[in-house]
Amino acid sequence: MYSFEYLRRFTIHYLAVAAATLIAVATELMPPRSWLASFDRRDHRISRSFVAREIVGNRCCLVISGVVPLALIVAYCTVARSALRRRLLPPPEGVSKELHLLHASGVCLVLALTLAAASTCALKHTIGNPRPDFIERCDPPATATPLFSLDDCRQQDRYMLLDGLRSTPSGHASVATAGLTFAFRWQMRFTSTPRLYHWWCPLLALVVMLSRILDHKHFWSDVLAGCSLGLAAALIGWHLLTMNEEKERQRFQLPIGGK
Repeated sequence: MYSFEYLRRFTIHYLAVAAATLIAVATELMPPRSWLASFDRRDHRISRSFVAREIVGNRCCLVISGVVPLALIVAYCTVARSALRRRLLPPPEGVSKELHLLHASGVCLVLALTLAAASTCALKHTIGNPRPDFIERCDPPATATPLFSLDDCRQQDRYMLLDGLRSTPSGHASVATAGLTFAFRWQMRFTSTPRLYHWWCPLLALVVMLSRILDHKHFWSDVLAGCSLGLAAALIGWHLLTMNEEKERQRFQLPIGGK
C-alpha cells in the first residue's frame, strides 16, 4: 500500500485540508456579522415562504459533491482500470500507478471541497445577507413599526434563525461546483470513455444550483457567487494534482500527453 515516505510527500496537502476544515467549522459556528442589523417586513426580497423539504438537502449535497466524485475515482482506479488511459500520473517507487492516482486525486478532491467550504463560510459570516425566506424564519410579531431586529423574532431555533443570515454565497453551489468540476476534469483527463458521457457532472451541479433558487434559500447572485468560488477551488485542486504530475514527469523524463 502506501509507505510513510510516500504519504509524507503530501504533508502540505493534509495541512491545507485541516486548516480549511477548521476555518469552515469556526466561521459556521460564529453568528453572522449582520445579526445586530434591522430588517424591514415590507422588503419583498426576503418575504418568500420557508420551504422545509428541500429538493437538495445538506446531506444530499454532501453526497453529490464529495461521495459521488470520490466513489467514481475509486471505481476507475480499482474495478474499472481498463477504462483508464495508459499514461497516468508517474508513481513513486513501490506504489502502483493506479494507487498513486487514487490517493493523489482523492487528496486534491478533498482539498478542493474544503477550500470551497472555507471560503464560502468565511464570506457568509462576513457578508451576512438575509435569505429570501428570512422574514418567515424570523416570525416577527405584527407590530405597528415595519422595522424589526433578531431580538424581535419569535423563532425558537437559534441555528435556523442565524442560518437565515447566511445567504451569500451559496454553499450548495460552491461545494457542488468544486466536487463535480473536479470529477468532470478528472474523467476527461484520465479515462478513455467518450467525453459526452462525462457531461452529467456540470448538469448535476446546475440542478443543485437551481434547486436553491426554487427552495427560496438563495438569490441568483448568491448561486453565481458560490459557483465562482467552487470553480476556483476546483482549479486549485486540479492544479496541485497536475503540478505533481509535471514534477514526476520531469524527474523520470517521461513525455507529456498521449495514451
